[in-house]
Amino acid sequence: MRQAQVYSTSKQHGVALASAMIILLVMTLISLASINATYLDEKITRNLRDLNLAMQSAESALRQAEQAIDSMSTTNDFGNVSGLYAQGNAPDPYYANTWTTNASIKSSGDFGGVNPPRYFIEYIGDYGDELTSGNINNYGAAQNYKVSLFRIVSRGTGMSDTAQVMLKVFYGRQF
Repeated sequence: MRQAQVYSTSKQHGVALASAMIILLVMTLISLASINATYLDEKITRNLRDLNLAMQSAESALRQAEQAIDSMSTTNDFGNVSGLYAQGNAPDPYYANTWTTNASIKSSGDFGGVNPPRYFIEYIGDYGDELTSGNINNYGAAQNYKVSLFRIVSRGTGMSDTAQVMLKVFYGRQF
């Protein structure tokens, strides 16, 4: 025969309360960890957006400089006009004043950055005869191979001045 067992509630002494408190503590820690992870993700996203904006800004200044070179009829302005330099006379692109004074040219493109994009152009020189060595089967042998070479340096910033992108390109054009 089986006897029924009787459990007394007086022996529990708040075990349910302690268990509930431990579960709430664990859930609070998990919540705080997810809030920190969300904050970090948001910060990473904001920095990537800032960097992308700076990149687009510098790229637009670079394209504007290429258009300025394409619109020139001669290279006579280099060394006489702000932002256009003769070979070896260009400013240091890592010097902050290069991008805040008339040492560089302010671009008309604006992507909402803290500072407008800027660029400067350095005239490297003219090259000619050495470019004909790639002539295959005399294709275009009667053409003038004199090419003027330029170094373009552009700089763009994002929504904060800490996001800066600098691009350097060599650009050639026949006059």
